[in-house]
Amino acid sequence: MKSVFIIAIVAVAMIGMMVPSVSAIFPDPDKDPKDYLIRYYTEPKYQEWFDSNFPNESIEDKVGYPYKIITDEYYVNSLFDFVIKKPTNLNKIQNSQFTVYEGERSLVGFEFGGNDEWWSNFNIHYQQRNFEDIYYDDLLYYYSSYPSDSNPFAQQLKVTDQSVKQNDDGRYEVRYDFVVIDSYPEDHFDDNLKGTTTENKNLIVVLLYPNGDEYEFILSSHDDSFYKDVQIFNESIDSFYVGKTQNLSDIINTNISNTPTFEKSNVQIISEPVMGFTPEPIVSKPNCGSGTKLVNGICEVIQTTETSEGGGCLIATATYGSEMSPQVQQLRELRDNQLLNTESGTAFMSTFNDVYYSFSPIIADYERENPYFKEAVKIAITPMISTLSLMENANSESEVLSIGISVIMLNLGMYLGVPAVVIVGIKRKF
Repeated sequence: MKSVFIIAIVAVAMIGMMVPSVSAIFPDPDKDPKDYLIRYYTEPKYQEWFDSNFPNESIEDKVGYPYKIITDEYYVNSLFDFVIKKPTNLNKIQNSQFTVYEGERSLVGFEFGGNDEWWSNFNIHYQQRNFEDIYYDDLLYYYSSYPSDSNPFAQQLKVTDQSVKQNDDGRYEVRYDFVVIDSYPEDHFDDNLKGTTTENKNLIVVLLYPNGDEYEFILSSHDDSFYKDVQIFNESIDSFYVGKTQNLSDIINTNISNTPTFEKSNVQIISEPVMGFTPEPIVSKPNCGSGTKLVNGICEVIQTTETSEGGGCLIATATYGSEMSPQVQQLRELRDNQLLNTESGTAFMSTFNDVYYSFSPIIADYERENPYFKEAVKIAITPMISTLSLMENANSESEVLSIGISVIMLNLGMYLGVPAVVIVGIKRKF
């Protein structure tokens, strides 16, 4: 295994010698914040990078943007100034929907998921609480009557789960997971429920804000679909936001500066990844080019399946302009078909990725901003990529090691040996 790590270290060292080190500031104070927002909401890998580096911050707060950015996936309630992601497998949205309690209406109701005979649904209610009357020290007790009170025709069997937590912004979240039997009288206002008795699983989530605003979310589902649909319900709750918002489509057509400046600053220094494409502006029917597809009105690069051992080659993608270029596909096929099919190759990729992705986003970012640097990198790495074609003949552990070492030695000769001989020859002449 030692030889595997030697290969990894030498390969990384070679790539590091080919390109100078650069640094980028994030966020760049001279860069339009909308540029960061568009990348975050249109480039999945950029979003993953940001979320892993700043898990407790939103992209809007980080770049100093006053609005929460949303997409068409969100339901927007302008009257109460909140947004929430629509549940997946959505059947219908009913504004100002009646609940099972006659005379009471929710702000909105969503029908989704369920099974062949039944849609799961959740409703959103609102009321203003006097925060002086709330027992903040024991919110579970304060809201203990909510499950039974939420439906006057329900007999609560048991509360299967309950919890309360406080977020950093002072908002409390109270959850009740419970089972009820719903028995409706013959004179009930809903003809579909008259004289029926059903057993349902329910979940109530109460979001209580410091100013007394209270939002209540009630999920109701049959037993066979509850555990699937509760995950969808939780994803919607996590996306709930109260405040001013702006749709991504409203900013993506604006003029964005793509030329950041690099200068001394007290702003945090951190490298950003480059995914090798610029989001297309929204038009009525965008004509997406080769290697892209139309997603929510935006041309996006078709993402190829990546294994857990590593992502795409950022430097090669930035150098050759696309993940679909022959050179990048050659590297991808070499990784998937040769290296990851052997134990030594897998160990090599694991070590290589740890080091390579520590600097490759910086190089790729600088390539995007500096076309001369991009051409210099292309000249530098093209011979190395050509020699890697030799690895296509490696189909076993021993062949991966022997051919891999040979390729490394060949590249050392090209990038170090030949220049060294030339330099020595020049010194002897003069």
